[in-house]
Amino acid sequence: MSPREGSLTVSVIVPAFRRPERLSQLLHTLLRQDFPSKSYEVIVVDDGSPEMICPIVCQSREGSEVLVRCFRKANGGPASARAFGASRALGEYLLFVDDDMLVRENFVREHVQVQREVGPAAVICDFDWEVEAEPKSFERWYKRTVLEWRNARQAALTAIADGLFEFSEQRPEGDFLTAANLSVTKGVYDEVGGFDTTYRSPGCEDQDFGVRLRKAGVRRIVTTRTRAKHVETALTLGRVCARQEAGWKDAVQFMRRLGLLAQPAVPEIAIVNGPVKVGADPWRLVAKKILKTAVASDRLSRLSFCVVRILDRVGPESASLQRSYDLLVAAYSRKGWLQGLERCDGDGPLEAPNDTRVT
Repeated sequence: MSPREGSLTVSVIVPAFRRPERLSQLLHTLLRQDFPSKSYEVIVVDDGSPEMICPIVCQSREGSEVLVRCFRKANGGPASARAFGASRALGEYLLFVDDDMLVRENFVREHVQVQREVGPAAVICDFDWEVEAEPKSFERWYKRTVLEWRNARQAALTAIADGLFEFSEQRPEGDFLTAANLSVTKGVYDEVGGFDTTYRSPGCEDQDFGVRLRKAGVRRIVTTRTRAKHVETALTLGRVCARQEAGWKDAVQFMRRLGLLAQPAVPEIAIVNGPVKVGADPWRLVAKKILKTAVASDRLSRLSFCVVRILDRVGPESASLQRSYDLLVAAYSRKGWLQGLERCDGDGPLEAPNDTRVT
């Protein structure tokens, strides 16, 4: 038995990949919490980074009484890394934090306080976004997208106490729950099967987890009593398009698992991103699908990005440039969706496994 097993209140689990500077900054904030240092641990899971990051973790923990452990595993995506860390956690509560977050000194304490006040629950704290992207016209586009997401999430919340809100709207495709910072009891985590490690890209794995929490009757709570910051730097249009392509590939698996693609009323995102259906799709939709296929194709994608760069030079403030960003990102989202359909072709509705943790 570990010398601290049974005495730890919280296990903070950090999936990490490739961002040593960001991880170091996060650890600086995590190891300086106003929470008893011998009552929580920090587990860093290096998800197969090209360069090992455990030496950075060792340097960060010098002089701290907090138990800090670092594990390295083969790359499997954030869900796999979180599950790996959870399987080795010693705390009563599991608190997942992404390696590109920064947290306040009351972060751990407030998560525990909210859990004890309204739990068992899935708790996230409100967080700000720090965005740095090139060119600046694309940075404006990305910030607008983030703001739209924040506004939509805010509209789905109902106040239940001072600084506490609950997801009240039952969205069929899941809540705006995010694992960027998320706490649950270890018992609840095990009860719903943990994170599904078959999702390799970030995005759907936390939505999948959130749906299973909701079905188990676990409340989904947002607290503003503490805040965090999500730091996104070195963003480019190409990186965002690649991320969208990978994420929407997983989205097919997620929506099939929920049975949403087998219903008579197919969700709008499936209609917009699906194959061209001449005679069934309106002609405007057919035209949009053909255009998206073209701009994201292997033959024309380089030209598509070149056109956007030219637009940025001649009209960085133009609405046409912003619409071009919309088109390219949507095109790669649809490309990923079609890849997901091909990957799942012939499969029946997917069911979540009873236990998806990595051991």
